[in-house]
Amino acid sequence: MLNAYASHATAAIEAAAALDEARAERDTAEALLGLARHLAEVAGTREIAQRIAEAVPSVVRSNLAAVMMFDPDQRTLEFVGSWPHPVEQLGFDTVELDDVPLARGVVDDHSPAFVRTDDTDGLLRSLLRVTGAACVGGAPIVIRGEVAGLVLAACTDEYAPLDVETILHRLGGLADHAATALDNSHLLERIRHQALHDPLTGLANRALIEDRIEHALAMAEQVERWITLLFVDLDRFKAINDELGHAAGDALLRRPRSSGR
Repeated sequence: MLNAYASHATAAIEAAAALDEARAERDTAEALLGLARHLAEVAGTREIAQRIAEAVPSVVRSNLAAVMMFDPDQRTLEFVGSWPHPVEQLGFDTVELDDVPLARGVVDDHSPAFVRTDDTDGLLRSLLRVTGAACVGGAPIVIRGEVAGLVLAACTDEYAPLDVETILHRLGGLADHAATALDNSHLLERIRHQALHDPLTGLANRALIEDRIEHALAMAEQVERWITLLFVDLDRFKAINDELGHAAGDALLRRPRSSGR
């Protein structure tokens, strides 16, 4: 009878565990689906980073999350998204890459990594202690072969709900979402800039100027004020093109104004 009761108890426990796991997988799938939908609606690096940071806890089952963007020239990382606390409350926003071995390894190796706070030292240990994190994992955001940033997930308990391999795998998936959204955002920004700016000088073109004038006129009508439009022309510019060629004319238009002249 004891064996029979034990068998029933084992079956009940296994069923409950399977149900919990199924619910967790459902929540993860819903979080990823919601993330994809939200990323399609937002534009801009900070908006995308914040959406990713907010999705990390549901997918990785962590207590803390952050997204950092990488500046390859300065070799620095900047916090642009954070959960549950906003970036402004972190007390810091930029760190040197070489001061954080975990981040340096992720960026240089283009691969995810996981560490426990007790196994770290220096600035990383201080950062993790400040946030109350016992362990942290990070995955690189790779856009067209270059690391653009990191997705980070931290747990306040030394024993994370998921195994390390699963955490890093899911962080990598979130980083891929971030890379696609950021790449699309940058492409859209370039298209918008090209549509509204002169390709030679980078100045506003006719379409952008007309849009700004219409907006200014509408605002002026609301507040009952006048607006002023300044028109600048270049005398004898045609002569430069005719005598020296269009290349010389283009160079003149691109030439920055000299101070004192």
